[in-house]
Amino acid sequence: MDSWLVGVATTLTTTTTDILISIMMERITYVVDFQAFKDGQNRFLLKELAIISCNVNKIVHCIIKPPFGFNFLILEKQKRHIQWLMENYHGINWEDGYLSPRAAMALFRETVRDADILLIKGSERCTFLRKLFPYLTVLDLDDLGCPPARLLEIPANAPECFYYSHISTNLAYKECVCSLKQAYKFKVWCEVRCFNIKTNDDHNNNNQLSDSPPYDEPTLCNTNDNNDDDDDDDDDGEKEEKEIKDKKDEEWYDVDDNIEEEEDLEIGDSLDDDDDDVPY
Repeated sequence: MDSWLVGVATTLTTTTTDILISIMMERITYVVDFQAFKDGQNRFLLKELAIISCNVNKIVHCIIKPPFGFNFLILEKQKRHIQWLMENYHGINWEDGYLSPRAAMALFRETVRDADILLIKGSERCTFLRKLFPYLTVLDLDDLGCPPARLLEIPANAPECFYYSHISTNLAYKECVCSLKQAYKFKVWCEVRCFNIKTNDDHNNNNQLSDSPPYDEPTLCNTNDNNDDDDDDDDDGEKEEKEIKDKKDEEWYDVDDNIEEEEDLEIGDSLDDDDDDVPY
């Protein structure tokens, strides 16, 4: 049992609630709801049980037989309380049911055998489940900010309860509390809350990306500048080549002039006393 989850769940803040719901949807989680009577020692006597997975399409629902006949009830106060629940709350008769309490409990344990977290609404029900499954994390939907079931709309794809007084088309139908409908409402609420959390996270991430400075791509101007530099270098090179060529031409013209001057000299006269290589 993750006791830290239970501790955090009791702190009613939006941040911790969002974190818990995100964790629940990533781990194996079941939403549980039940209707019950109580015995003389204020213990639950289950009459209807609904278990719905938050991770896969898995629904378990049953109506449970009474542990004994109504005539074996001793306390008149207890009888009046049971009668009121049958007529005004969940509408399930004391004698109705098709699974014994022992078989229903075995089905319950088998269904949540792979569970990490159980969700149920109400502190008294939460305490009841923690005693049944001390090795599991049991969280109260009230601590997660879940509204009452009567304030939640019934989804269009909600499963239909098969108990005769819960079927709207039957003459015996009553406006009463159904655990199957309530559990499904709670499951959808968790899914919508988790979806909103993820949507907000994605939106915030997109905003962060849009707020970042845009990437500066290189422009054609930079390329032209480099080409201009290259053109300048080429022009400088051409000027140097031209200067060298002009210089050579001047030297060539000087040589021709020297040759013409030498033709005017007499044989045996030296153009330069120190230069023996001058042609005659």
